Amino acid sequence: MSISTRKLNDKDLNRFERGVLKNIQKHGWHANGIPGEGSSPAWIYSVGLFAKYGQPELIVFGLEIETMHGMIARYADLLQARIEYGDGVKIDGIIPGQSCVLREVHVPWREPLLCSASWYYHYEEYPVLQCFWPDRHGYFPWDDHCNKRSRKVQPLLYEQSVEKTGLPKSLLVDEPWSFADSPDTACFTSNYVLDGSPIRFVSHDFEGDWQFHGDQPPDRVKPQVVCLSCIMEMDESIEEL
Repeated sequence: MSISTRKLNDKDLNRFERGVLKNIQKHGWHANGIPGEGSSPAWIYSVGLFAKYGQPELIVFGLEIETMHGMIARYADLLQARIEYGDGVKIDGIIPGQSCVLREVHVPWREPLLCSASWYYHYEEYPVLQCFWPDRHGYFPWDDHCNKRSRKVQPLLYEQSVEKTGLPKSLLVDEPWSFADSPDTACFTSNYVLDGSPIRFVSHDFEGDWQFHGDQPPDRVKPQVVCLSCIMEMDESIEEL
């Protein structure tokens, strides 16, 4: 099976895209983590596992980014051992001492939530599984007795309607995107902006890096990394850029 993917010798790659491709070249896959903002939970997804192993990419919601990164790494190890997974399969070994369940992600939700993976595969169809983790009593979000937090932070991406997924419509509705860079492109900002300071300084350098800062000089703040779409949600006026 021939799978068309982006390459490091492609033209017009920005710094973020080159970083994704270098990780895939070095490790066989890349993981993109999206911080939680407002009513949206944090999530992370893989890029490159389908091309390397012919098995679905993985997306996980609702835990710390570092924890979810470890889950994807262990999933990659299982794929390396030639274990195959599909919709509805129970998977052990991703979280120590717990069993998770994999569900197929409905096609329309893939591009808005796995932007870099969609870009990597030239926006052609590719398989994705969502890894659901249980609450402390072993219940999953579709179970009646699952606790509210576990249910709230794990959207049901196997559902076909936006309402049933449980995610904000703004994340799933296919609205026009004004920037040439992907919505999950990593950007530099500061805690001042994240705490509500107006964005007064914007930089997009020759390597493709974006910076968004408030009243404080950029060289005097500790940088924080967020996605470009997160910045857009905080201040829609930057769309005019």
